[in-house]
Amino acid sequence: AQLTAAKIEQSIAKLENGADALADQLRADLGLAPDQPLEVAAEDLPAIADPDSDIADRAVQNSVALKQTASAREASSARLQGERGSRWPTVSIPGQYNVLAKFNNYDEFFNEFQRNNVVAGVQIKIPIFAARASSGIAAAQANFAVAQMAFDAKRSEVSLDARQRVRQRREMEAARE
Repeated sequence: AQLTAAKIEQSIAKLENGADALADQLRADLGLAPDQPLEVAAEDLPAIADPDSDIADRAVQNSVALKQTASAREASSARLQGERGSRWPTVSIPGQYNVLAKFNNYDEFFNEFQRNNVVAGVQIKIPIFAARASSGIAAAQANFAVAQMAFDAKRSEVSLDARQRVRQRREMEAARE
């Protein structure tokens, strides 16, 4: 019993030292004075009913930060596709419909005046020398690579954070028992 009591006192001292070190680090990070007290309110954390292997997957699926990073990656991918498409010819069909007035005497100045006027055409652009296209594609590829790396890093960060929280929960349950 004395040995168990000594071990408990030792673990309490160890935890208090760790808490003091973390409090000092928190004060330094927040820019507070070293002797200023910290008031921390304890929260009751809800019990997690999911199995541990599912938690990391669900955290990755439901992470808002990961969804934002995925959206940025998709935008970079769309820009890359657009830049690659700039090397291909484009065809456009412009048109214009006019209803002209008779009070400004168009019929006196033009031989064949028509009040309803339609103008249509076809515009074809063939990029023969597109110096901007290759540099735009290279920039878009670099941006896409950066976005892909950011997405992978954020996914691993969210997954690692979820796994760490699962481990902490296991430790807390073991300590509670």
